[in-house]
Amino acid sequence: MKYVADKTNYQAARNHTLETEKQKMEWKVKGVMKHNTQQTFRIHTLEKEVQKLGEKISADQQPMETKQKEVSQEKDDLAKMNLSCETELKQVEAKIKQVEKENEDLAKKNKSWETDVNS
Repeated sequence: MKYVADKTNYQAARNHTLETEKQKMEWKVKGVMKHNTQQTFRIHTLEKEVQKLGEKISADQQPMETKQKEVSQEKDDLAKMNLSCETELKQVEAKIKQVEKENEDLAKKNKSWETDVNS
């Protein structure tokens, strides 16, 4: 009887740990999504700036071309970071699904143990 109670306590602790981990991952997903939104906005802003710079190149062409290259490089760097964050987001979502599945499996085992104890 004590063994079943210990198993139930262990299961409850494990469920709590998994729920906490799930919550942390959800917060991380929200953070990544917010970061991606900010990067997307920044990319859009940089694209507009690149377009404006392209239209204004004239007598001061050399410095303007340099600035345009810098802005384009920054835009490319942000696009790469955005892609990296999207990849990380997919990994986090996959981990959340895995944790949810583990939670469901543990809940089923817990229910089974409770049924065995009550029998």
